[in-house]
Amino acid sequence: MKRLFSGSKEEMEKNLLTIEVVTAEKFKNYQGFDLANFDHHSLFFDVYTYKIQKTKTYDVFKKDISQIFNIPSKQIRFWVLVKRINKTIRPDTPIPESYFNKSMEEIRAKMTPLQNKLRLYMEETDRRNEKTCFPLIEESWNIIVFLKYFDPDTQTLEGLGHLYVREYDKVGDYTKILCERKNLPPDTPLKIYEVVTAENFNKHQGFDLVNFVNPPLSKIHSHNVLKNTTYTTFKEKVSQCFNIPSEQVRFWVFVKRQNQTIRPDFPIPESSFNKSMEEIRIEMTPRRHELKLYMEVADKPINDRAWFPSIGRSENMNIIVFLKYFDPDTQTLEGLGHLYVRDYDKVGDCTNILRERKNLPPDTPLIIYEEIKPNMIEKMYLNYTFKRSEIQNGDIICFQKALMENEIREYTEFGRICSIPQFYESLTLLTVISFKPEWQDYFEFDLILNKKSTLYQVVEAVALHLNINPLQLQFTNLFDTLDQTLNQVFLDAQTLYYEIFDLNIIESNLEEEKFIKILWLGNTVKDEEIIDICLQKDATVNEIIEEILKRVTLSSPDNKIRLYEVMNHKIQNEYKETELIGRIQEFMTLYAEEIPQDELLADSHDQIIQVYHFTKDPIQTHGIPFKFVIKNGETLAGTKDRLQLRLCMNKTEFARIRIAIVSEFTYKKLEYLENDDIILSEKKLSSTDYLGLDHVDETESTDKITYIRG
Repeated sequence: MKRLFSGSKEEMEKNLLTIEVVTAEKFKNYQGFDLANFDHHSLFFDVYTYKIQKTKTYDVFKKDISQIFNIPSKQIRFWVLVKRINKTIRPDTPIPESYFNKSMEEIRAKMTPLQNKLRLYMEETDRRNEKTCFPLIEESWNIIVFLKYFDPDTQTLEGLGHLYVREYDKVGDYTKILCERKNLPPDTPLKIYEVVTAENFNKHQGFDLVNFVNPPLSKIHSHNVLKNTTYTTFKEKVSQCFNIPSEQVRFWVFVKRQNQTIRPDFPIPESSFNKSMEEIRIEMTPRRHELKLYMEVADKPINDRAWFPSIGRSENMNIIVFLKYFDPDTQTLEGLGHLYVRDYDKVGDCTNILRERKNLPPDTPLIIYEEIKPNMIEKMYLNYTFKRSEIQNGDIICFQKALMENEIREYTEFGRICSIPQFYESLTLLTVISFKPEWQDYFEFDLILNKKSTLYQVVEAVALHLNINPLQLQFTNLFDTLDQTLNQVFLDAQTLYYEIFDLNIIESNLEEEKFIKILWLGNTVKDEEIIDICLQKDATVNEIIEEILKRVTLSSPDNKIRLYEVMNHKIQNEYKETELIGRIQEFMTLYAEEIPQDELLADSHDQIIQVYHFTKDPIQTHGIPFKFVIKNGETLAGTKDRLQLRLCMNKTEFARIRIAIVSEFTYKKLEYLENDDIILSEKKLSSTDYLGLDHVDETESTDKITYIRG
């Protein structure tokens, strides 16, 4: 290619773009991981390297490469290689033909902004007369995969080019094509193996160790080998792929349990070194047509003779368990590898190891659960042995920091998950949604989302993925524009199409809209649900109520809804339906509730008072405040019954509460109500008096405060 720039070497380099190209020929001869060795390609000649002017257009670059390889340009398509999270480098998306007039630097900045060079795979086709030479990647069922064949006789790995498969095809549908690619007889038995690594497990956000239903989500490593490949050969080959000495690798066979979970059950014995992989499959998983393996890696030998602990079926033998840690701050589940325990060890004996795995302080209190199956997450008792806890090979132990009641309350008030059982419950609501651009040359991608996400939450997730302002996004289906009020419940769709708008076009609308987060209370103040609403700033509170009514079901169609704001766990203001929402202050906590029947039926002799929660000191507030009717002539015993019902507490919980009259101006002068026969309405309460619920802690002697959310 001609040099089109004059000046110093440094100036010239600034205007040059490095492009590395992998061809089918290079891939065919490559003996290693990925499609080529990009780290040392100058030594192994795995790629072609070009330096071109950054301003050169894609159309000109493509024609130049076509001339070099003597291939018509329309029979070439370039795929951009990207570095995945797991550090592999793979083709991700083809350069759209609509980019013919874009510079190569523009394409790099748009498609691989984190890399200072372009890495491309050159796809070739023999089609010459057809209008469309290449399969349409925009169709989600067309997926490009790359084939490698391992020959145990020559001990070599051979690239066999690429192949297009479809999302819902079965792997077995392609065995004939694989045989043809290698000129094997059509009936040659082939086997495809899936290998799970510790890295796969550590990043998995779901049940079991990985997602076998959708392996690409867990980045599971698949290996195609002949059925007669020996275990020794297979082990050596996989070890080479991961650059780990084979003696430091042990493979565990996954089995499907009766409860439908898939867990490692037993390691492949080293005595099977000369057996074929098919023989091992028949012996260890006779009902399965494939082998799923967990690759255990040892960092150092456990003694002079062995790298791994012995595994047996006898009493008090080693058991391999897998660890997961739930972090309520990041709302994530993290795999922390595996651990060996013994039958008669106590669960509490391993707490120090769990803290070390997560770098927690030595005195951090933990809560430990066992992940048995979806919808069955059971707490483990520290004084139980693993045998009494019925722990076996492949079981999963989950742990988190034990939270104080005030921490639980804070997470709950912000709609956050604070416990492992809650997190697993949320996993049952997850679904994979495909996002495709409606018109522009953007990318197709998948996200795992909660089926109950609001459209506003989906917008935030997609904007984060695309690294754009959420206000630039709009979702459509194939025909009509979806409701963009941002408070529509997001349904379990399979595909959403998106458009990205110029931010300048929509900035004029920013000051006209207001986003509001509402905490909806159920029949008791113990239940709450977050509702996100977006309305014009000149809308009224009545329009908020109308939006809420679209989401909730009242106990009676004639009942009414109240909207009020809370600060420091006390009601500050109750909004009238005619008020403009523009007057609602930012960052104020808003609650909405169905007005109780006893309040609607209250007469002039009854009194409505505010109830709030505190512990010891009336300034130590917590929980959700609410309005309550003091019925004329009712004894304290009757008032307590109605309070207990409103709080949705059992007798034991409610017995820990002391009721007091608290004046807004004389906080320290509490009047505790101890006699159930007193008539509260005779106390002549003023508009500045509260009914305070003092949540008494049974462990007061230890100065520990337990906050009970009311």
